[in-house]
Amino acid sequence: MAAAFNNILDKLHLNSKDDDGVPAQEPTEDELKELKDKYAEAKQDQVFAFYDNLSTSEKASLFERLKSFDPNYINDIANKALHPPKSSEEDQEAKLDPLPSEATASILDSKDEDIQSWYTSGLELVSKGQVAVVLMAGGQGTRLGSSAPKGCFNIGLPSQKSLFQIQAERIWKVQQLAEKQSGMKDLAIPWYVMTSGPTRKPTEDYFEEHNYFGLGKDNVTIFEQGVLPCISNEGKILLESKAKVLSKTHTAMLKVLIKV
Repeated sequence: MAAAFNNILDKLHLNSKDDDGVPAQEPTEDELKELKDKYAEAKQDQVFAFYDNLSTSEKASLFERLKSFDPNYINDIANKALHPPKSSEEDQEAKLDPLPSEATASILDSKDEDIQSWYTSGLELVSKGQVAVVLMAGGQGTRLGSSAPKGCFNIGLPSQKSLFQIQAERIWKVQQLAEKQSGMKDLAIPWYVMTSGPTRKPTEDYFEEHNYFGLGKDNVTIFEQGVLPCISNEGKILLESKAKVLSKTHTAMLKVLIKV
């Protein structure tokens, strides 16, 4: 499961690596031409309007950002947003119904044998490597008076534990329970922590400082939520400056989970 998930993160450009201090480099002529042709074919080549006047670092940054987008995909979703299909009479009459009662359950009013069955089945799936934890952790604690990721924030518990630590300890406990039930050793539940641009580095540093709360660095994947460019009312990709695409973060998690 971990390998499949990481492969999808790479394809969605959500698993970027640090540059380890390597100086920015302009793309080669062939690389630039290939990307320009791709955007020209999609009629989005206006994003290169100021490219020749940029510095080396600005060219490298803009190229990397544009390379992460698929202009044809951008055109497709822009067209759907700007020109939504007209609803048919049948669609207008459609309604949402609640899930049937047999599709939902709660431990508050379920039979003891059902609860035990779910418990046993869940731990069995853990032992088979079919369980992972995905945590949405892109928010900062600005309303709590802190610029740090919310998961790092001390919310005043008697234990002084952060939300990240509480989550990590819960994962560790489930691993131990699964080992006890299965008789297997060294079971691991992959933990995927989705951050935003401002919270990624502080989150990575926090996990490093706390030794990944005993879960192991290889079992914790910290990645950044995706980015999509903003578009005009004409469906054109907008620039924030001569060297930067105007963009907003988006959560591609559903797309990732569907493909796993």
